[in-house]
Amino acid sequence: KATVSVLNCTMSNHDDHDDPPHPEGGWGDGGSDDDYGGLPLVPELAPASAGAAGAAAPPPDAFREWVEVVAFQVGNAAHEVRNALRFWSSMVTVPEGDGARKAFRKADNTSGQLEGTMRALVGRVRNVPQVARPLGNLLPKGRRLLEQIKADVRACAHPTAAAQQATAIGDLVDRQDAYLTVLEAALQAGCRPPPQCGAPPHTLPPPGKRIDFGAWPPATEAFFAEQSALAQRGETVGAASVIGVARLACNTAHELQNLSVAPHGGAGSDAHGWLKKLDGLAGKCENAARAGMVCAHASHTASAARMQAKMLQKLRVRAAFLATAAARAQGILAAAEGVPGAATIPAGAIALAAGRLARLAALLESARLPGAASAAAHPQARAARSAAAAAGARCAAAGCAYAVTGITPRHCCKACEKSAGRHGPRCQKRPAAQGGYTGGTSPSVPHGVSPPAPSAPPAPAARV
Repeated sequence: KATVSVLNCTMSNHDDHDDPPHPEGGWGDGGSDDDYGGLPLVPELAPASAGAAGAAAPPPDAFREWVEVVAFQVGNAAHEVRNALRFWSSMVTVPEGDGARKAFRKADNTSGQLEGTMRALVGRVRNVPQVARPLGNLLPKGRRLLEQIKADVRACAHPTAAAQQATAIGDLVDRQDAYLTVLEAALQAGCRPPPQCGAPPHTLPPPGKRIDFGAWPPATEAFFAEQSALAQRGETVGAASVIGVARLACNTAHELQNLSVAPHGGAGSDAHGWLKKLDGLAGKCENAARAGMVCAHASHTASAARMQAKMLQKLRVRAAFLATAAARAQGILAAAEGVPGAATIPAGAIALAAGRLARLAALLESARLPGAASAAAHPQARAARSAAAAAGARCAAAGCAYAVTGITPRHCCKACEKSAGRHGPRCQKRPAAQGGYTGGTSPSVPHGVSPPAPSAPPAPAARV
């Protein structure tokens, strides 16, 4: 009879009425008695191993702390380059097919990689015995990225570019170049800061200007207080002020990323695992806040009231995401309490940054731009859209059996409007209650059904 080999055992194709080849428990050793002792039904297990607190970190010294400061300055400058690039790109009007926007996006991505490289350098310098090793590995990568950023920024040159943004980016890139050069010189000198940085505690190399997102200067505190007062009174604010609030939110999210770097003595611990989650969340907040800056600017430059309302709605979607993310950041911090390595987390600084992000998100969500009144525009279109959704009007796309739900006036979703039968993530896929769309510029309302009072369309799902 045929047999099949499975993990050094043999299985036969006997049916249930045949005698098994090994009646003694299947092992053929005569040990078929279940009461053999020696192995209890409920085994005794060793205590669960707690997450490692990480290998013993070297004691802090003046050189490591100096490298950390300089590396963070390179990363913070890269973050500001990204802010300027995103805002600059929104000011550039280019013909269809022009590669300028692609160049902006490429420069933005490269700057983001430089940010991450500098954070990785800080985490390794804090926790490895030989500081020369991470410097030797990551400084060449940082240099390559910076040279690529220079090339990408040159490709962004455009006649309608904002001179202020281009000049700011040039200054920031020059600063990054100077700081990386000094770090490279320190590595070549046997891990010693160059003479121009003085004796411990070493100073920043020239130009010596600090970009610090953790401490708000008096001018920033005054700006935040002013915007908070305007929001409490329900007054309209200018687009420039909203852009400033969004930029503060973006910078605060970046500070959360800096605070999520592997802490001294906590690399690889459970607490470090929670910090990695916070880092990913903060990166999404950066993108959402930058998008908010662009939405505020687009609302300011838009001539059509409908576009102003659309940009304002997009801004509020980003603000809602930031508010949710700030609450999640507080939850991550609470979850990290008591786990191995928790004592190494900068809990106070993280709580401060998360609280600031929540307050900034609230300002963005309640912002009233000069074009805010346009959100109440087009009442007939919104009334028809709401009525169609309430009555279950069928999507106008051929062959689609889903109902209009308010995302667009005549279709179940925007994807189906562009290509019949395709459905986007916001499509509710709700079966239609009536036979079909009857035509016209807006979904028809069945006879006897009065259009409801104008109301805002459903808020889209939060996305970055």
